[in-house]
Amino acid sequence: MQDDLILCDDFKDYFPEVERIMREKDMHLMSLYAPRYKQHLNAHAKGRPYVKSIAGFAMQCIVFSPWLVEQMKMYAPFYTASHHDDWFVTNVVWATKISAYVHIPSLTQHNVFEMKSVMGHATSERRTSQIFEKDFVTKWKAKQT
Repeated sequence: MQDDLILCDDFKDYFPEVERIMREKDMHLMSLYAPRYKQHLNAHAKGRPYVKSIAGFAMQCIVFSPWLVEQMKMYAPFYTASHHDDWFVTNVVWATKISAYVHIPSLTQHNVFEMKSVMGHATSERRTSQIFEKDFVTKWKAKQT
């Protein structure tokens, strides 16, 4: 999770549900941040809970399966590139031939205007999610009872 995020309300209450979905669907990487991709907008319009990303993933807020964490530990000593952590994760995903999934709607928002990231990212509206739902978990919890 990056340092310049806004979390949806009651974020922590939904995390076990994310883990359940990933476990049951054999997913190893799920982004809880949905970047501005047409694929995500279309999935949101159709009410899909997640999509297999065809455009990659953004590292604002990622959940890894225990298996993928083990793979990253194995690859880490051999990774010598000077790129960000983003590229390390991307390389492990490519090497292990797994798919990246994106939760729909976005459970996090990239707060590019009020908080400056220590990572020095550019600040523009392009770096925000169009489908962030601050009250998603609150509504989800209401349906569970």
